[in-house]
Amino acid sequence: MKLLLVGFSLTIIPFSLFCGILAAFGARTVHINREPLTGAGGFFASLVLGPLVTLAFSLFCWLLVIIGLWIYSFFRPLVIRYTSEEET
Repeated sequence: MKLLLVGFSLTIIPFSLFCGILAAFGARTVHINREPLTGAGGFFASLVLGPLVTLAFSLFCWLLVIIGLWIYSFFRPLVIRYTSEEET
């Protein structure tokens, strides 16, 4: 979950911030209920929507990965090996 959360947050949140900056200058890049938000409202909405979308995507993809690995475990074993840095 942490890996997905970090990966999505480093891509979705900057994109959301970029869309918020564009909305602050009049572009219709931020929408809530199919209504475009521009100006300060669009910027602040993007600050809230970025982390929410990140969390939603992370949870959804985590659930899909868990289900997929569970199904995979019925056909082949999944082996995870840990190697510390001192051993390499």
